[in-house]
Formats: sequence, structure tokens, C-alpha cells
Amino acid sequence: MRGVSLAVQVRSGAQVTAVGESLDALVERVAGRLPADLAIVKTSDQPELVRTKIDEFLRSLLEAVAIVIAIALVFMERRSAILVAASIPITLAMTFGFMQLLGLDLQQVSIAALIISLGLLVDDPVIASDAINRELAAGVPRRTAAWQGPVRLAKAIFFATLTNVVAFAPLLLVSGSMGEFIYALPMVVSLALVSSRIVSMTFMPLLGYYLLRGQRGYEASLEGDGRAARLARGYNAVTEWMLRHKRKTALGFLAFLVIGLAPALLIRTQFFPDEAMARFYVHVRLPDGADVRATDALLREAESTLLAAEGDRIERVTTYVGSGGPRWWSNVGPEPRNPAYGMMLVQARDPEATRTMIGRVQRLLTGQVPGARFEVHRVSSGKPAVVPVEVRVSGPDPTTLRLLAEEVKSVLRAAPETTDVFDDWGAEAMNVDLVLDPARAAAAGVTATDVARSSALALAGTRETQLRVGDQLIDIVVRLRPGERSTASQVGDLYVWSERTGRAVPLEQVARVGTGFAAQKIVRHDLERTITIGAMPKDGALASTLLASAQPGLAALDLPAGYHVELGGEHELQAKAFASVAIALKVSIALIFLVLVWQFAHVFKPLIVFAAIPFGMVGVVLGLTVTNTNFGFMAFLGVASLIGVIVSHIIVLFDFIEEAREHGVGLHRAVIDAGLVRLRPVLVTVLATVGGLIPLALEGGPMWRQLVYVQIGGLLLATLVTKGVVPLLYVVFTDTFKLIRWEREA
Repeated sequence: MRGVSLAVQVRSGAQVTAVGESLDALVERVAGRLPADLAIVKTSDQPELVRTKIDEFLRSLLEAVAIVIAIALVFMERRSAILVAASIPITLAMTFGFMQLLGLDLQQVSIAALIISLGLLVDDPVIASDAINRELAAGVPRRTAAWQGPVRLAKAIFFATLTNVVAFAPLLLVSGSMGEFIYALPMVVSLALVSSRIVSMTFMPLLGYYLLRGQRGYEASLEGDGRAARLARGYNAVTEWMLRHKRKTALGFLAFLVIGLAPALLIRTQFFPDEAMARFYVHVRLPDGADVRATDALLREAESTLLAAEGDRIERVTTYVGSGGPRWWSNVGPEPRNPAYGMMLVQARDPEATRTMIGRVQRLLTGQVPGARFEVHRVSSGKPAVVPVEVRVSGPDPTTLRLLAEEVKSVLRAAPETTDVFDDWGAEAMNVDLVLDPARAAAAGVTATDVARSSALALAGTRETQLRVGDQLIDIVVRLRPGERSTASQVGDLYVWSERTGRAVPLEQVARVGTGFAAQKIVRHDLERTITIGAMPKDGALASTLLASAQPGLAALDLPAGYHVELGGEHELQAKAFASVAIALKVSIALIFLVLVWQFAHVFKPLIVFAAIPFGMVGVVLGLTVTNTNFGFMAFLGVASLIGVIVSHIIVLFDFIEEAREHGVGLHRAVIDAGLVRLRPVLVTVLATVGGLIPLALEGGPMWRQLVYVQIGGLLLATLVTKGVVPLLYVVFTDTFKLIRWEREA
């Protein structure tokens, strides 16, 4: 049945969910006063989607907090775990306060940022409580130990926090719509880290004074029994063996690095994954110039065909003719008005129905009407490309461009992942050619301008005035009726008005009227004639996979001089977004290096720290490979932010090594003891981070899984491997290469 769409846009700063509740109440009141044959139906409910999403993320946050506390209880003694658990709500409350001051809303990105930072924000409290315990175990009075422990490590904690902040903060440099989308991520993580730093140096000493009793770390467990003792003795034995067999260990790590990075070649790319939603949409495009009534008839037929085949899985179909209707999803912009365009918004009964139906719907509708094109799309979690795969061919001659476009189409059709191929020039249509006879036109007093004006008035029409209806202006166009301008002979019968003589002359007396075929439109890109060939992947196939299959054929094209080919679609969007994140990554690495040089006052020590990063990348590759997850924009963000997390764990380890060296402890013993001292805090922090990310992976939706799996894989592997790599490189740089020296040794 016919309907009128009404879209309500929420004013900036207003709460979406509150507006939704007010609208629901208003609709309920209005619906009761409507006639029986009128009904109000919601075709899209953004407030409900937002409410559901926020509830899911808040639940993930609470689950993450519970997991982090449970991990602290398992790996720390009870009093220390209670202290760490108490620091979490204090840090979160302080973070919320900073967010309120800076005007940051509580939405899915900001909540996800809190979940991601949860493991990081317990790092400082874990280090602080561990330091207080070590002071107490050494016999320092309780009042002194409570502040002296954190103060001893204040420099290391400061630089570890600063490293994490400068790892995330450059993400603010990401430009465009992607930068706006992730803005809350670096801001909230940075605020949480700063809050954690404040809590570790204020509340932790206060609470530690009353709670802690002086439990030492794994360095005190070598001679004991139980799990901690076995773990400590195992780490001690493995590290000693590696330091005695430095060459074998180095070669082993190098081989592991090469083998671990090899699966990266098998990881597929996808700019943004599709959302698991009970909804999809279909763009319907007829040849340019098609009448809106023909479009309406085609959409009615397509809607009937769709409901007849899949009606038991479909709850509702909303069809828009001549436009894409109002914006119904934040990432899907409405198409401009076009009588040859329509859209069907299909509401399935559940997400699983959407997943199984998409491919069948594409096959069902494709080829239904010659010249018409049906593009079936899932709802993307990020900014989608209108056409997933696009190849642009540019050059001066339209005929040559047509021929090259056909070659490109053949290449794309040959890819096994392709379901449909088309171009944006459309099929050539019959054209009326008017060739002016200069001699006869001059004799009749007619100019080329007269012919152009009169023929345009009769065939295309001209706007003579406008009619105002309410707040809308409707053009009044004057032209001949379709039955008076449909054949070449009728065009020849037109009259041309001469501005010079003031008389009308039959067109066929001053011009030759012929017919031919020509492009309906010619598109330009960067001021060049350009024809864009699009390809739609089969359901389940990725645009990157289709493009990879077509790449050899595209590379083999024999292009004449002056013609060139470039890629658009998802590939272009991804390249631009990745370039922006790459800039942020370079800035992050440079800032981290400067922070390390500032801390160590040394150029070579930061190189040891950076040696851990490649092993984190092995973890990234394994995390994506094992979970069969594609590499996309969010995964790249995860890589960019992972570096600071890896480096921050090594900074405190360095501080313990150097403290031991300053007290005259031998090199090998210093690096082993430092590893043992840092073993429990690192295990608690890393496992807390990983455990906290699990709810986000399970409930955060497809978009966040890329980032979560990158963080989990990178952190776990980097932590395990670097507990051996960093001590080994420290010894090699000091003992073998003599690049690190100590004042007491000079």
C-alpha cells in the first residue's frame, strides 16, 4: 500500500533514546485519532537500536570488570587483589568525570574504549601494590612503605603511562568521517590512563597502608612449593639456558618470527565487516531517462517476486521510488532524487534469515528486466562503498573508452566471485542528430543558437516559472507532448524561431535531421572523460578477493597512450583510511621512541624495547588467522594502539634491571631477577586485558572483533616471547656489543 515517509532528525546534543521515547508516546496518541484505513508503521527505529547497543556494551563492561577482578584474585594474594579491585571503580569514576568535563558522550565507541583500557588501567595499581608489598617484605615500616613503594617506581610508571598515551593519542590525527567515528577511542583511553596514574599514586598508598601485609612476588618463590614456585623456577631455568646459548636462542627467535609472519599472506582484507542485522536493502537502477512510472512498476513487480519467494522470512518491505527515502542508518546516505532509481528496505524476521537470504535474493532479482540493475547490500558496520569493486578508465575519446570498458568487464566477469558487472555510462540510446546547413540557414536568417534554443524548448523543455506549494517550489516546464516528439520526422516538423527576422521557419528547411546511437551521458573524473565499471561480489565473497582475482587481467590490459586505469570502490576508501591511520602510527612510533630516549637518556636501549614489537605482529597474524577474521580498518587501529601497550610493559622491566645493576648485581642475575619481579604484574595486567576484551569480542559485534583479536593475539604472544627476547638482547647489547655501559663500570 502507498505511504508517506516522515523522518525525525535528533538535534545535536540531544539524547537519542530520550527523543525516541517522546516520539513513541506521540505516535501512540496520534494513532488513536486516525481513521481505520490509516496506520503508522515504523520502518526504522534508531533510538531502539542505540538503546540495545548501549545496553550490550554496558553489559560487556560489567562482565569485563568482573573478569579482571577474578584474574586478580587468582594470580595475586587476596589483600592485593582487593586493593586492585577497589581501584577499578575509582578509576572509572574519575574517567567519567573527565569525559563529562570534555563533553564526551557515553556511546558504543567510548564504552568500547573503556573496555579496551580496562586491563591497562589496572597496570599502574598492580605495580603500585606490588611495590608496597616489596617494601613491607623488606622490613620498611608500614607508613613509609605505603608511599615509598610507588615513589620508587614513579618514574617508570610515569613513562609507561606516557608511552600508552602517546600510542593512542595520535589516532586523533585520523581525518575525515573515520576520524570523527573513532574520536572517542583515543580520548577515553588517554583519560582512563591518566586517571589510573592518579589513582596509583594517591588512593593506592592510602588503601595499601591498611590492606597490604608484605607479600613478595615470584622472585621469592624459587625455593617454595606450589604453582608460583613451579612457574618461577621454570622461568628462571629457561632464561638461564637462553643466556648461556645466545646464538641458538637468537636463531630460534628469528625463525619463529619468519614462520609466524608467513600466514599474513593468507589473511583477507575487508574495510568494514557487515553487521549481524535482520535488515538489508536493494538499490534498483533503470537506464537513465526512465520514467518514474516505469520505475514504480518495476519495483512493484520486484517486491511481489521477493515476497512470493521469501515471504515467510520477511517481516516487512518498504519501497521508495525516485529516491532513497530518508536516512535510516547512519552509514547509508540517501540517494539523490532520480526517476530511474528506487530502493527496497527489507526487514527480515531475524539476522539468520538475512544471512541465508541475501544470495538467493540477488540471484532472484538479477536479470529480471533487461537494462535494470539490482544491487543487494548487507548493512555495513562502517562506511560502505556504494559499489564494492570499481575500475575507472580515463582518456580523451569516448569510443575508445567504451572499447576499453568492455575489456575490463570481461576481466571482471571472469572472476569467480563476480555476480554482476555494469558501467556508469549505461547502454547507448538512439539519438537525433541535427546538422545545420549554413547556406540555407543564412538565407532564412536562422543561426545555430536559434536552432539549439528552439529544439531544446520542444524536446527537453525549459523552465518558464515556478509554483509554490507550502514551502516547496515546483518547476513549470514547457515542452511538446511525448507523442509529438518521438520520431525523427516529427523532430523535422518543428519550427525554429529566428531572433533576427522574427519569423518561424521549419527545422527541416535549415538542417538535416538524422538518427544514430550515442552515450546517454559522459562522466568526468578529475576533468577527464571517465567510464567507471562496477562489479558486485557474490554473497559471502569479499570485494578484495574479487579484485585480487581480476588483478592479473587488469594489469595485462593494453592501454593506448593517454589512457589510464585506477581502482575505486572499497579499495579506494580503504586506501585513504589506511593512509590516515599509517600517519598516526608513524607519529606514535616516533613519539614512543622520543619518550624512551628521554627516559633512558640512551639511544640503543629503546632499540631493545622496540625489538618486542615484531613478535606482537606475529600475535596479530595468529589471532586473525586462528579466528578466521579479516584485516580491516579496526584491525589496523588495533595494531597502531598495540605498540604502546607492548612497550609499556618492558619499561618497568628495564627499571628493575637497571636498579639491580646499580646495586652491583651481575648482568645475567639482574635480568633474570627483574623478569621474576615483573612476572606477576605483567601476567595479571596482560591476562586482565585479554579477559576484559573477551565480552567485547563476544557481544560487541563484528566491527570490534577485528580490533579485539589483534589486541589479544598481539599481547599474549608479545608477552610470552619478550620475556625471553628482552633479557637476551639486553645482555647482548651490554656484554657482546658493549653498547650499554654503566657509570660504576667505567
